[in-house]
Amino acid sequence: MNADDDTPDDLSRRTVIKTGLVAGGMFGFGFAMVPLYDVFCKVTGLNGKTDPNPYRYNAETAEVDTSRSVKVQFVATNNAEMSWDFKPSVTEVVVHPGEVGELEFFARNPTGERMIGQAIPSVSPFQATN
Repeated sequence: MNADDDTPDDLSRRTVIKTGLVAGGMFGFGFAMVPLYDVFCKVTGLNGKTDPNPYRYNAETAEVDTSRSVKVQFVATNNAEMSWDFKPSVTEVVVHPGEVGELEFFARNPTGERMIGQAIPSVSPFQATN
C-alpha cells in the first residue's frame, strides 16, 4: 500500500495528528523558554541578572579595597507607556570595591494619576554580579 492508495479520511487524520504534535511541541517550548533563557543568561552573561533568587539576600561584610577603583554608571530608562521624568542625580561615580556609596534618583509623575514603578537592576559585565 502506498500514499496514493490513502483515502481522504486517512490523509485528514494524519494531518490532524501532525498538526496536533506541532502545536503541542510549540506549547511545550513556550513553557521551556523561561528556564532556557535563565541558563542562557548565566552562561553568556547577558541581561546582567544579579541572582537566580531575587528574594534572597545574604549580607556580607566587605573590606574596602583602596588599591582599586571601579567606575559605576547609572542608566535610567522608562517604559514607553510611562510618562515619568526619572533620572539619577549623577550618571557615574568612581568607588573602591567594598565601599558603601549613596546616590539619589529624581522621579516626577506629571500626570497626577497614581502609578507604580519597579526598579529592575542589571549589571554588566556578568563577572561583576558575583
